Amino acid sequence: MKRFIHTMVIAIALVVAILLIGGPASAQLIPPGPGPGPTSAPSGATALTSGPGDKMYPAISGNTVVWLDNSTRSVQVCDVASGQSLTIAGNDSSAVVFMRQVDISGNSVVWTGMNAATGASDIYLYDTAKGSVTPLTNDPAYQAFPSVSDNFVCWVDLDMETEKGQIHWCSTDAGDSELIKFATSELSSPQTGSTASNQLYPAVGGETLAWLDDEGNASGHLNLNWFAGARKDWVVFDSTTTPISPPAVSSDGRLIVWVVEAKGSSVLLMADTVAREVTSITGTEAMPANPAVDGNYIVWTDNRNGNGDIYLYDIQSGQERQITSDSTEQAFPDISGNRIVWMGQDTGQWEIYEMEVTGTPVPPAPGPSAPVPPAPGPSAPVPPAPGPSAPVPPAPVPPAPGPSAPVPPAPGPSAPVPPAPGPSDGLTITGDDIANLQWQEDPAMPGWLTARDPARGLTFYVDPDIPDIIIIITDSGEWYGYSSTTGLVSLDV
Repeated sequence: MKRFIHTMVIAIALVVAILLIGGPASAQLIPPGPGPGPTSAPSGATALTSGPGDKMYPAISGNTVVWLDNSTRSVQVCDVASGQSLTIAGNDSSAVVFMRQVDISGNSVVWTGMNAATGASDIYLYDTAKGSVTPLTNDPAYQAFPSVSDNFVCWVDLDMETEKGQIHWCSTDAGDSELIKFATSELSSPQTGSTASNQLYPAVGGETLAWLDDEGNASGHLNLNWFAGARKDWVVFDSTTTPISPPAVSSDGRLIVWVVEAKGSSVLLMADTVAREVTSITGTEAMPANPAVDGNYIVWTDNRNGNGDIYLYDIQSGQERQITSDSTEQAFPDISGNRIVWMGQDTGQWEIYEMEVTGTPVPPAPGPSAPVPPAPGPSAPVPPAPGPSAPVPPAPVPPAPGPSAPVPPAPGPSAPVPPAPGPSDGLTITGDDIANLQWQEDPAMPGWLTARDPARGLTFYVDPDIPDIIIIITDSGEWYGYSSTTGLVSLDV
């Protein structure tokens, strides 16, 4: 059990470093803990869940919705058309309840599970037609952030020593697509040089794979990469902007959406892999995070009104619509066709809601929406253009191999979004609390420091390579991350 706890601490340190080390705004990626709210669903929405425990981070494909249940540490599946639901057998593991840890495409459900006996974190596949669970990985590394499209599954393999991510993948059948050929030749072969690039948050749709990559740059700056198999294009969108939310890809592979920080504002961008152009979707009044795209629609969480609401953008008409407008938090939407799902706090805990898009959206608020041309290659970074300009097609440029200095996970978001509220159980941590701790080396993890606050039932851990991040575990099993910039953030793992 002690080995399991230590493995979890290392894994959480990596996740916190990826998501939180950049500053207070990065806490938008982890929604605040449940708070009081009305007992009804948002207007026009249908609640898919009820009862004890938080249901979080939904994903949808067609009429099938999956999510993570925090009380049982399991993956749950619901057929919206029939209303039938089930809990996937855990296969001797507990689902990691965190953002981007479950996905679905057709009959394939993938998720990250952690084995309490071995401390291993692996990727699992469930076939909804066959009712079978298959482990896709089985090694001591920390695998996370799976994504699936048809027969292609990808995830990140986090290296505990270098604190970098590398994309791994597998095919669930004997297909020979261009995407699989690309993955075989580029993702499965180590780069030359002393240190490979840091690859994070892969997202796959159709024959298109998108991910964030520092291309071995010692500064750790992340760019969006995508490979569009239908056109055999590998594109690096080289920009001075900083990614805030991971990319999402439409089910047909044509569209990619993500959020960047640009000149102190967060901006939602959309890449059209066929037209080969990038467009700004939101203006300066918006505060977007965690977008998803499919068909003619983009959805995202927006904090422009002081709390998280779900917004929708009609690509064809160029019009925006506010989907939810109550005072409780709504977060992490996903979309398939014209059906949206998200997690909301309307009952005082996180529940899953769904809604079908109908009617005509109202015109969007004024704001920039001009096409933003991707740079022609890594050597010419170009931030989103401030005004209208003609789209410029990028040249497909693979990251150049070569030696580079080791870098930790790249800095996180820096959009002007206040940090997430502290844990709902009343736990507070201040700088004085940290300063008064009696630190000592952890004998089980060389170089790590640990401290105890027995009066409050808290154990603290510090990774020497990420000294600004402190992992806190309560005696009752809750996990938190703390830094001087973000404060205390609740982690569901």
